[in-house]
Amino acid sequence: MAPSDETSELPLVRHPRAVAPERASLGFHWVTLIVCGGTLAVSIFLDVRDSAVTAPFASVPLPGICTFKRMTGLDCPGCGLTRCFVSLSHGRIEEAWSFNPAGLFLYLVVAFQVPFRILQIRRLKQHRPEIDLGWAGPSFLALTVALLIIQWAVRLSMLL
Repeated sequence: MAPSDETSELPLVRHPRAVAPERASLGFHWVTLIVCGGTLAVSIFLDVRDSAVTAPFASVPLPGICTFKRMTGLDCPGCGLTRCFVSLSHGRIEEAWSFNPAGLFLYLVVAFQVPFRILQIRRLKQHRPEIDLGWAGPSFLALTVALLIIQWAVRLSMLL
């Protein structure tokens, strides 16, 4: 028996595990907000003493986590970012520059994420479209990576 025109158009059934695009996007904004806000909060909490990151309740420096440096003895492109962020959070710009010059730009990008993600979450909860930054997002990411690599290459060339 051939299906009639009426029965051939069945309603689309959504898979129960499927997530609406708005909901997935909302989750992304929340995660980005928590990571960036947490990074800034921790950088305010910590301090830099004698080029080492310390917690206010401990006089012992926190251990370094750079595997590249442990294996090669050389800094990686991201070495100094933690100290840079902590110094910037305490208003010590010159000190931050000495740890990782590209970190100043990255800090601004991370700091920008907090109000921007709050705005995006608010817009989505009001059922309004997200603000699309277009080319700016990928461009800032590419610029950050380029700055990290350039400052690393310059510092490496000064050592050799």
